Amino acid sequence: MSLEERTNRAIRRENRNRIFRYICKNGRLSNPAIASALKMSLPTVLQNTKDLKACGVLYDAGELDSTGGRKARTVDVCADYRYSVGINISRTHIVMVLTNLVGENVDRERIDHPFRDEDAYYRKIKKLLQEFCNRNSVKKSRLLGVGFSIPGIVNQNTNRIDRSHVLGLKDFPLEKFSEGISCKSWFMNEANAGAFAEGFHAGPEDHFFYLSLDDTVGGAVYDRGQVLNGDHFRSGEIGHVIIVPNGKRCYCGQRGCSDSYCSSLFLAPIEGDQPTLGSFFDRLNEGGSKEADRWEEYVHNLAILIHNIHMMLDCDIIIGGYVGSAMGDRIEDIRKAVEELDLFEQEASYIRSCVFKISESAFGAALFEMEQFLRQV
Repeated sequence: MSLEERTNRAIRRENRNRIFRYICKNGRLSNPAIASALKMSLPTVLQNTKDLKACGVLYDAGELDSTGGRKARTVDVCADYRYSVGINISRTHIVMVLTNLVGENVDRERIDHPFRDEDAYYRKIKKLLQEFCNRNSVKKSRLLGVGFSIPGIVNQNTNRIDRSHVLGLKDFPLEKFSEGISCKSWFMNEANAGAFAEGFHAGPEDHFFYLSLDDTVGGAVYDRGQVLNGDHFRSGEIGHVIIVPNGKRCYCGQRGCSDSYCSSLFLAPIEGDQPTLGSFFDRLNEGGSKEADRWEEYVHNLAILIHNIHMMLDCDIIIGGYVGSAMGDRIEDIRKAVEELDLFEQEASYIRSCVFKISESAFGAALFEMEQFLRQV
């Protein structure tokens, strides 16, 4: 094949993918509307939507209402053409999420089941997965596979967990989680999965830092459609950046780690298997003095952490996890505190709350393989 032929093929593939993703994002559309939005010729769009219908990923969605002339025919995505499942493994529970071809959260289930490194636990995952798929009538032929989000350092080279403080694991084989599952499986760090969920519907040039404030602090660098892992799969391990020299002892052995000052546990303990953040913010917003003092200290330390991240990366920062999901308008307190530290006197509008406030890690793990599939359409 000549260079010109390869170039033309690459252009045709790029056009087809742009058209398909645009329909995924915007829903039912006419060919002229797609051509206008993407600045493509109508014959190019017509040929590509025809090819996509032949592949089974698009279907004829009827005619638009007439505006006086000939009614325009429309196409839409066959959302059930493919599915993927995301499973978040936590210390106290398991969360399963089902997503379809357009990245919708089709179903979610949370099962209270503490982690145990025992055969019975891994058999439970397999059983729950089968029941979850059966309940949603997901055929095996339409399932891309299962993605696991894990609270720990997930080494993609060795296919092992280097370390997970939350689960109490070290140098642990990941295949234990997927043993007996008859479809493709993949594994992601929990914060990376959360970042991927936030980035799935972002623009192709978007980049940001995802700051996960759960009962531990984590982070991930998202850049133009991918999460940057780092040379040793530790990129974004912001929980062990020291923000208070000689401060509190962290579980890692160091003193003054951001994990000791910026996790959700600094604000509210976990009772049973649930953080009490909701009631903390309720009392704070009602004028509780103890909560106000605690929040002021928390915001002071979090502002230092966020300021340092922004100075290094100069990008938007999305706050996720328990705190990002529960804080609501209190994000303004954080923005003001960061602005006071900013050398360049920049407004801190670059600090945003997460879009996905429930099961974001499981959702991101599901979306990872869906994205790989979309790139090949």
